[in-house]
Amino acid sequence: MNLNRLFQVSIIAAIFIGALLFFKSLLIPLAYAVFISFVLYPIMMRLIKLGTPEFLAILIPILLTGAVFFILVLLLSYELSMLDERWAQLQISAIPWLHDLQHQLEDRFNWSIDAQFDWLRRAVEKYSTNVGELLKDIIHASSTMLIYLVIIPIYTYLILAYRQKLVRFIISFFPASRRDEAGVALYETIHMFTAFIKGMVMVYLIVGILNSLGLLMLGVSNPFFYGILTAVMTIIPYLGIIVSSLLPISISWISSGSMVQPVGIVVVFAIVQYLEANLIFPYVVGKQINLNTLVSLIAIFAGGIIWGVSGMILILPMVAIFRIFASHFEGLKNWSEFLS
Repeated sequence: MNLNRLFQVSIIAAIFIGALLFFKSLLIPLAYAVFISFVLYPIMMRLIKLGTPEFLAILIPILLTGAVFFILVLLLSYELSMLDERWAQLQISAIPWLHDLQHQLEDRFNWSIDAQFDWLRRAVEKYSTNVGELLKDIIHASSTMLIYLVIIPIYTYLILAYRQKLVRFIISFFPASRRDEAGVALYETIHMFTAFIKGMVMVYLIVGILNSLGLLMLGVSNPFFYGILTAVMTIIPYLGIIVSSLLPISISWISSGSMVQPVGIVVVFAIVQYLEANLIFPYVVGKQINLNTLVSLIAIFAGGIIWGVSGMILILPMVAIFRIFASHFEGLKNWSEFLS
């Protein structure tokens, strides 16, 4: 009987994961929209109580969220323009350093400069064959992001506009005797998302402080500005941290004329990012939404395997929702206790 049960659970889990993978283009923006609507719901209700027409009460929080994202994009553009202005200086600083590196390699490892150029030429030829695939991936990722930026606000607006129908539809799946508990679970889910956002803010604050302290120890100018900015820009996956770290790296290289400080900056950001992904985020956000650190860490890795960066962001709220609903049903309470 136990083996039978285990087999059934395994089949259901396999089907569920397969569906997540197959329908991810549909489910990822929909999941973002659902979670954003949970966060914006209290703001919308407050505006409605103040006498704001419903369509405006829904639209205003969505526009404010879009404005925050737009400001982040402007910051990213500003950093790129700063890098562009300093590009000539970077090239001037790089040339003597590269010459020195070449001579160091020749003296210490008996690797002649001609052999170095030959190795570099072959490496460029090898990796240039993948440029087409790389460009294809970049174009695909960019187009996907643009589609998400259009479709997620539309989904969010419609979810908030049809919230009562959606709640009734979800609750209708529960037995009549359990519908009140399901309603309570939905209410708790909305409040859990407020805690989730608080946890995210705490994560960015901790990461910003750690970045700033690391840069301060290295003697980088304006360490708290660059530390906090780099932490905030990690909201934009991959691109944010790369671009925001290039500015202090390039400025320190130009001002010091040495690679020691820039390498130190890379090390600081790498260590902090590792701690953020594997310790700070699972612990702080998991604590805010009442998930233990082990479950949070496993969930983040699983989300990354299934949905990539989006999965790592979305998986913890999903597990937290399951924990909330499990706590209201006798047969699932052991799961709730395990996850808490």
